[in-house]
Amino acid sequence: MSDELEEYKPEPCAWCHGTKTMTTWVGTTSMDMNCTACRAKGVVLVLQPSQKCHACKGKGYYEDYVNDYNPAEGGIKWCQDCGGRGWANSRVIEPE
Repeated sequence: MSDELEEYKPEPCAWCHGTKTMTTWVGTTSMDMNCTACRAKGVVLVLQPSQKCHACKGKGYYEDYVNDYNPAEGGIKWCQDCGGRGWANSRVIEPE
């Protein structure tokens, strides 16, 4: 690992809860696919000390949008501030 990443440590992805998969909707049918927030790693690198995203409060999605959630109308909108990862100052683990 480079010196630049030494201040970062892995934390669970908020979008998939570390499962590496997420559920997406096509009409009213759900299907599982690789998590795009963490690129199916289950974890993301977070600048230490870790802080949850202030915009989504660490959930990875916008609370107001979930209250109106209807699978037939498009699904949950993930947080634009953290990219659905749930952490401030986070990045996806790049492939080696």
